[in-house]
Amino acid sequence: MTINVVVLERGGCSASGGAWFDPRERIVRLDVFEDELLNVTIQFPFAVSETDYEEDGIDGSTPVISSNVVTLQFSQVQPSGTYQILGTASDGQTKRVRFQANAAQPVPSDAITPTDDDDVDYGAWG
Repeated sequence: MTINVVVLERGGCSASGGAWFDPRERIVRLDVFEDELLNVTIQFPFAVSETDYEEDGIDGSTPVISSNVVTLQFSQVQPSGTYQILGTASDGQTKRVRFQANAAQPVPSDAITPTDDDDVDYGAWG
């Protein structure tokens, strides 16, 4: 899966590919499962000379800079995990992009064990 983010000149972002920008929280929300490997492309409104990032529940690879585009990969995405990246231009201009994994991820299917205590089949919740 590929997440595409475009950082807008006047603030905010546009996100696609399993992600959406929440303008109230000013964060890119990821709708993904925790075992997916995500390719992330971030397009800044200026040529990026360096990046700084912070991981908290989302493991990201080292960002690769190519002019105004930064690419990286997310792995080991934890529910409600966050990742922040700060892009800096050579003139000192900066833009920050914050990501948050889906806080309402489904329970893994192996977390529910069906029971069958008697001969009557009540289903998984018996």
